[in-house]
Amino acid sequence: MRNYSICRVDGIPDWNKIEKAQIDNLRRGPDNIRAWAQLCYNSEYLNVRLTAIEKEPLARFDGLLDFVHLDSCLEFFFRPGGNEGPYFNFEFNPKGTNNFGFGMNRDDLVRIVFQDYRERFRVNPFTIQDGWGIEFSIPVSLFKLFNPLFQYKPKLISSGNFYKCGAETKFPHALTWNLIENEKANFHCPEFFGQILFV
Repeated sequence: MRNYSICRVDGIPDWNKIEKAQIDNLRRGPDNIRAWAQLCYNSEYLNVRLTAIEKEPLARFDGLLDFVHLDSCLEFFFRPGGNEGPYFNFEFNPKGTNNFGFGMNRDDLVRIVFQDYRERFRVNPFTIQDGWGIEFSIPVSLFKLFNPLFQYKPKLISSGNFYKCGAETKFPHALTWNLIENEKANFHCPEFFGQILFV
């Protein structure tokens, strides 16, 4: 199981100084697609930056609850309670279109619609040479809806995984940060999440 440490950053993050979690376990597809994740936090937000090297990204969907994993997609699955409780999944295509849900596994996953998700999560899609990415911020108030005592704080042990996929892209692919040891391309496997530690 892989581990990732999230540093506290007050103010605007300098992403050049923040550790990368390589999304490099290739489940299927060509080996020229690369991706990585970076996270930092303060008391109000968990800031997430996901980046992909992908020369011909597909970006069709822009509606609420669209299946963005069929486009080029970057995803963050996060379980704030470590190895207990539900996880939350944030999925984005290059347009910044989001599919958001939570649950214990794929079978009981609940999709939630926030009409204002771009503002609520401060969604910022961006492009780089031969690639694209997404920045977003998860307010602590989201998790307080489920646990009023929840805080972003040092020594908080959580878990999660990062993914890069594109089921209907020119070159269909699926990559993970933490290895998923099953035969199906199912990302909804919290038993294979890596540890994410707030420092």
